[in-house]
Amino acid sequence: ASRIKEPGIYALTCNVTFPDTIRSSDVDLIRKSVESITVTVNRLEEKTVPVSLERIGAVKEGYLLEKAEMDPESITVRGPDFDVNRVAKAVVSLDVSNLEETVERTLDVTFLDENDEVVEFSSEATTVSASQISMSLPVFRTKELTLAVNTVEGGGVFNSNAQIDIEPKSILVKGDSEEIDQLEDVFVLDTLELSALDDHEELNYKF
Repeated sequence: ASRIKEPGIYALTCNVTFPDTIRSSDVDLIRKSVESITVTVNRLEEKTVPVSLERIGAVKEGYLLEKAEMDPESITVRGPDFDVNRVAKAVVSLDVSNLEETVERTLDVTFLDENDEVVEFSSEATTVSASQISMSLPVFRTKELTLAVNTVEGGGVFNSNAQIDIEPKSILVKGDSEEIDQLEDVFVLDTLELSALDDHEELNYKF
């Protein structure tokens, strides 16, 4: 076997070797069941691929999914080159159509090739650093709030004399369901005294 240096198919002669406790002169070799064996040698490869989440279904209206946290974030495949070289990615799948709160799951890993076909390893020698991952997927409730300002008339300036434009006209907020349910549909930015404003004055607000 010492002459095997490269991958390939080799025919090796079978030789009988006795333990040191047995003298070859004390044993007669009558026959061998085989004279040679055929050995197929493949190159050992290793590849590390990131794990990605495949979301199944549509997110419920009024909810937002953020980036999933996965442990481990990548998986190493080790084995014969004909198995390892076929692997292009590692994915886990989760049905997100009914999610209303953050979920934590243990998910099975599937290995795919470049055509997104499932890779079935043909060699028992092929190993993976993990066949499952732990995943945490943040899920938030959302609500669109209309932006507005309150005005105080005075100094001869009335609401009918003022034109107020707000851009953007609304914002999308996220949070826990209890917090979101307490919000009104209109978010008041400020209370403005019309008499204190200059013509064409622009005001900026930060959230």
